[in-house]
Amino acid sequence: MAAAAAGAAAVLGVLLISAPGTSARFTSTASGQPLVITSGTISASVTGPITGTVSAGTASNGVVVASGTIGMVPGVQDETLTYTVANSSASASPANISSVRVVSSGITSAAAWTDIQPYLGVTVAINGGTATALPASAITAIGIDATIATSANIQPGSSASVVVRFDLPATASSGTVDLARILQGDRSIASIIAVAPVFALTQTSQAAP
Repeated sequence: MAAAAAGAAAVLGVLLISAPGTSARFTSTASGQPLVITSGTISASVTGPITGTVSAGTASNGVVVASGTIGMVPGVQDETLTYTVANSSASASPANISSVRVVSSGITSAAAWTDIQPYLGVTVAINGGTATALPASAITAIGIDATIATSANIQPGSSASVVVRFDLPATASSGTVDLARILQGDRSIASIIAVAPVFALTQTSQAAP
């Protein structure tokens, strides 16, 4: 889908390499998939996003959600963007995902964003672990921007799955906004706001043989 492809092209990658007595930050950006960054003894790649959905609740009486419905359905279905962060088998040492910054690179539909922004929830989970919620203060009228500390060790030749999840309540707290109606035309988060996560990888010590 075109919207998903546009989001993938905006993915940013960061390698944060540190060793005793030294500290160096290497940054790289690129469009297309996969994004590959090489620095020090690590060669890492980021692919995605793969768009999916997760059940969030039971539809109220009279509401029918057709099988295969994509995107967010307030109170019923959340949307997920899944990224794969891989440490190449050619790397000489493990890497640790030390942080994930969920940041938007632009608003696609200003009207829809204005309406859903006060109610949108965003979480991040790695390898199916406990999800961490972005603070409400990170989701503002001008977009999304929050960095959360994480920890996922990636051995050479292995990868980690990072899932960013978007949810909306069945009913807006103000009672004057019909979220379901707003999303009738297109429920995909990519059609409302462009999300471009940044993954910080820290080189870790190689275990002794």
